[in-house]
Amino acid sequence: MFKKKFLVGSLTTALLLTGGISAAFASDFQVLGTDYQSFSLVVPGNNVNDSRGETGSQTKSTSGAQAGLQMNSTGGSSLDVRTESPNGDGSWKDGVTSSETYAINSPQLSGSDVHLQFSTGLLQGPVTVTGNWRSN
Repeated sequence: MFKKKFLVGSLTTALLLTGGISAAFASDFQVLGTDYQSFSLVVPGNNVNDSRGETGSQTKSTSGAQAGLQMNSTGGSSLDVRTESPNGDGSWKDGVTSSETYAINSPQLSGSDVHLQFSTGLLQGPVTVTGNWRSN
């Protein structure tokens, strides 16, 4: 009888602990790459493509899903943008301007670290850009 009560008590305790831990993490749970992250960059001029024109990385959760881009400001300029990762790059989206939302080609596989690369025109100066983006 004691063994049965001990077993039932142990199982009940384990279930309560597991549920409590799950509830604690549930409020911080997010699907990778589906939440928008804000960015603010100074994209180098003269079509220079380096890390100054890159957003922070996100981990892609769905292979091939398009990235989302909400542009707040491009300083009145028109820019090009694409997704990049060590596993390959998306195609360039031309003509990105302020106050618009875009779907960006993102052929990368699930689990890839992906970022956006912005680029100016050949004769353009540096451009400050702000917005939000997600990899899925």
